[in-house]
Amino acid sequence: MVAASTNTEKLPKGFKPGAKAGAVDQTKLNKNAAKAAADKPAKDAAAKAKPAKAPAAEKPAKGKPVAAKKEKGERTQAGYTEGQKITVKSKENPHREGTLGAKTFALLKTGMTVGEFLDACEKHSADRGYLGHWVKKEHVTIK
Repeated sequence: MVAASTNTEKLPKGFKPGAKAGAVDQTKLNKNAAKAAADKPAKDAAAKAKPAKAPAAEKPAKGKPVAAKKEKGERTQAGYTEGQKITVKSKENPHREGTLGAKTFALLKTGMTVGEFLDACEKHSADRGYLGHWVKKEHVTIK
């Protein structure tokens, strides 16, 4: 059996007996933290000195319908207001039978308003989120 050596000249600088492999010398970390803390107030002062940017003018998103100005308390869905009329263009239900999409599409009737559709969705536990998708896919139009 080999006896433990007491010669510390061959050991790496900062080695501490009994320390775990890969342990970091805390004195170096503390010095680096002190330097970072000293630099932080200077950085904060520089950040405060910059003028605030003016908010950019909002542009309407391409491809999205421009909704009429809604009254207080009026519901909207996919950018459409309650009073707008729905026209169903598809002759068949585009969704697989038995799915939530098929159930929701079956609620649509030509001439109903968006508000009536939202009421029907609440009554029948249907998903009103399909409306915007159907407009994009041209299954329905809203005017």
